[in-house]
Amino acid sequence: MRNTVHVLLVLAALAILAYPAALAVDSAYGRDVYLLSAMNDDDTVALNRAIHAVDEGAPRAERLRAVVEIYGSSPTLETERVLLLDDAHAIRPDEMPDITLLPAGSAGGEYPVQTQSVLFTAQRVSFAGFVAAILLLLVRRFVVRKGG
Repeated sequence: MRNTVHVLLVLAALAILAYPAALAVDSAYGRDVYLLSAMNDDDTVALNRAIHAVDEGAPRAERLRAVVEIYGSSPTLETERVLLLDDAHAIRPDEMPDITLLPAGSAGGEYPVQTQSVLFTAQRVSFAGFVAAILLLLVRRFVVRKGG
């Protein structure tokens, strides 16, 4: 019976703590980045900087598009929230230091873990933990009544 109580406590703790833990990980390591699907080499970046001057007076979307073209290419110009445990591959362009570019997959980078995936998994773990804890509690009560 004591083992049942321990398992019940572990499952309940897992269910309660999974989502807050995922939020804490996102808070500590989550970054909004623009994912690059193709990455230019250093010589091409230097050439693109010389050719494509980024107009500081242009709308943000135009400046963003120009900066992304200097460093590589991206299928969309939308940010993705990813977990960056190491900023070694992140690029903070001189032209727009407030953004972060991240080469991903075929661009020579890793496949980053999206915060959305972590939160989705945490929700499922919480739900499974609650269900398992409730089922274990019901089984324990049933066994105690039958045995006692």
